[in-house]
Amino acid sequence: MKKFHGLTFLVKILISYLFLIILGYIFYRYNFSIFGSISSEESLELYKGFMLFSTANICYTFGLYAAFTTFPFSYKFYCSRKYQTISMVLYTIGIILITTINLSDAVYFHYAAKRFTATEFFYLEDNNNNTTLVIHFLKENVPLIIAGIAIISVWFYLFIKLDGPHLKFKSTGTHYTIHSIIFAIIVFFIIIGMRGGFDRQTRPITISNAAQYTSTPEKGALVLSNPFCILRTIENKAISCPKYFEKPELEKVFSSQKEYYGDSLTIKSQKGKNVVIFILESFSAEHSKKLYPELYAHTLTPFMDSLMGEGYLLRKAYANGKKSIDALPSILSSIPSFGVPFATIPEALSKTDALGKLAKNEGYSTWFFNGSERGSMGYVAYSKIAGIDNFRTKEDYELVHGKNDFDGYWGIWDEPFFRYMGETLNTAKSPFISVLFSLSSHHPFVVPEKYRKTLPKGYTKVHQPVAYVDLSLRHFFDFAKTQPWYKNTIFLFVADHVSSEKYSDEAKTSAGSTHITMFYFTPDHSIKGETYKTTQQIDVMPTLASILDFKGPYHCFGHSIFSKSDTTTSFSINYANGEYQWIENDTAYIFNGEKIVACYDLKTDSLQKNNIKPLNSGKIETSVKAFIQTYFSDIKERKFTAK
Repeated sequence: MKKFHGLTFLVKILISYLFLIILGYIFYRYNFSIFGSISSEESLELYKGFMLFSTANICYTFGLYAAFTTFPFSYKFYCSRKYQTISMVLYTIGIILITTINLSDAVYFHYAAKRFTATEFFYLEDNNNNTTLVIHFLKENVPLIIAGIAIISVWFYLFIKLDGPHLKFKSTGTHYTIHSIIFAIIVFFIIIGMRGGFDRQTRPITISNAAQYTSTPEKGALVLSNPFCILRTIENKAISCPKYFEKPELEKVFSSQKEYYGDSLTIKSQKGKNVVIFILESFSAEHSKKLYPELYAHTLTPFMDSLMGEGYLLRKAYANGKKSIDALPSILSSIPSFGVPFATIPEALSKTDALGKLAKNEGYSTWFFNGSERGSMGYVAYSKIAGIDNFRTKEDYELVHGKNDFDGYWGIWDEPFFRYMGETLNTAKSPFISVLFSLSSHHPFVVPEKYRKTLPKGYTKVHQPVAYVDLSLRHFFDFAKTQPWYKNTIFLFVADHVSSEKYSDEAKTSAGSTHITMFYFTPDHSIKGETYKTTQQIDVMPTLASILDFKGPYHCFGHSIFSKSDTTTSFSINYANGEYQWIENDTAYIFNGEKIVACYDLKTDSLQKNNIKPLNSGKIETSVKAFIQTYFSDIKERKFTAK
């Protein structure tokens, strides 16, 4: 039977999946002592994730081969030796890369507890014993070498046997037309495969997305394979840990090990209460008339402003990042992001003392809600890393309520999805912690048709969606008040970051561009008041852990705002454009990695026009350096749990 290139091309891709499965199994068996047995239920999820990442891996590895072999060249060129040689070289390089790196991974993971990434190349550059180490590992792993030679040989043999001629068309025009269409289709699917999906909500998958398909973050390594891990981290700089202090001195200045006790609080203990966290998309502090009374004649958020008056308002709360994906590690794990989102780096697949884990240790059920699709933006994947067990997304909502509430862009409108969370929590085991990430105040800034004429438009594109979210919260609370869990619940409202649509001049400054909405509300008014102390997203996890009396010690970079025992000075830190911003006692300090280069008195100079040099900047510089060194040291050592 005559073989044609189009058919054999597809067969080669299917064979690539087969060999990736074989390599994945070898990786698992080689590290069986680490992963242990896997249940049939868990195997199904692992397989789904493995196939998703294998598709991306194949697209990265064989994408150039696929594009070259389907490009609309002339029929004469297709039949030439030059074409055959180039296509064979491209495919063979892919075979060798996939086989050698994945088999090497089996050994490397056993010692490093992580897949091989681009970061390791920086390490290899600085290691003078590479040759000796490689020879040593080769001697120790002869069976893997034999397996590698066998896989490459069989794979290459199948490539040769399967090769076949291109179809010859009667006219040159037909030839180029058909091949152009095929080429466009192939390139389209390569891009889809690399991204991990084709919906606009889908963020290109990265290493940390593997946790979405596993019971523990560590098993994410079973879903991953190479060269995907290397290529997805190629732009990441090596984690460089600055050494400003020796370790004993460093721990005296700043420590990421904390322990709180319920009897050392400035408020009544909240032990045993439920927690509902609303992470509000793009909720800048300037959206609230309560926080910025002089900015608007009429409030955009009447309901939230009223809740702030009845709750505990953090007037000077700041985001630790500029993107939504930065917010989850900050809020759930008390880990900020500097430069590269923490959720996207390989080290994120480490054990952490995150809120979900601490809550489960105390008997809580844990929930995450987001109205977009399950794979969107890596939210579910990171929430799983943070110890959350139960997830409800667009797919789950539509199974219950149908598909009429899709906003046409990102997911389910906030109003019905908030209600859906309330309905679901009626079936949740108490006590529970529930995290909801809203989406309706995201670009393209639209609201449901029925509200477009009644909600205030405000002065920027985001203002009407902000008013819609406020209305959605009002309707959610109207429902929640009638539910049995309501009175025994702590509600926390915290923005993920400042909106791209800024109205006031203050919101355009370095400090103002991280100033967010954050406040607590309890129906029994046990947490009430306000503070002008500086606080930040990374304070959420330790604050909740302390007031709920979760047992410590645990790892975090923030501190509890209600703890008497924590004497840490209130501050916030974030990173942008190669510089760190540290805000403390109404002063914003800009640190360039070596020294403080600017200071602004936010009380008298909210627009940050006058660079001053306060007397205590040396003490602040010490604090900033200690925080940064501890942060990068913990990442490099993958140390996100208490000692």
